[in-house]
Amino acid sequence: LTATIFTISNVVVETTDSSPRLSLWTRFVWATFTTAITIQLSVVVLYWFLQYDGRAVGYVNLFSHGLLFLAVLVDGFVINRIPIRFKQIVWFYIVILAYLFWTVIHALATDIGNPNEQDNDPETDDDAIYGTLNWNERPVDSAILAIIVVVIGFPILYFIIWCVSTLIPHRYLNESTSGEALSGGQQDEDKEADLVLAVAD
Repeated sequence: LTATIFTISNVVVETTDSSPRLSLWTRFVWATFTTAITIQLSVVVLYWFLQYDGRAVGYVNLFSHGLLFLAVLVDGFVINRIPIRFKQIVWFYIVILAYLFWTVIHALATDIGNPNEQDNDPETDDDAIYGTLNWNERPVDSAILAIIVVVIGFPILYFIIWCVSTLIPHRYLNESTSGEALSGGQQDEDKEADLVLAVAD
């Protein structure tokens, strides 16, 4: 949604006191994509390696743990060519730590359970959002897993996404220092415009 609005608004660079810089909306869209693509990759990796138990995979499950990641990846890297900066990992960690905090609240302070798995049997291990992160039944194991994933796993996954971003040519519009597009809005895939480099890094 943010990428669509961004495309329609077409406000990439704004000028304040004759100093060009990325618009606030552009920075928001870039940060949103960086967070979304890293979270999606994390969901895919953690689900298929830790949670999947070999059962038949339905469409909803496949979409949530695979197809959605591909859709976000194509939208950000192929269509919009959004660059990723390593400093944007801060936004990813804000979201992911908030989610981990929610899993604790969900398990210890609510009776919401997991509507996709719950069978109303208190003896079964299906009340947690993900069985591998069950704060009720296995708080110590869950805490160890959370620490390992947050400290080691997530930085590795973010580094992978960052590397992919550096390999994909970006589509920056060459602009002169006066803000006027160069002849016919010609794009130069080999050299990023100095203006955009200055405000994007």
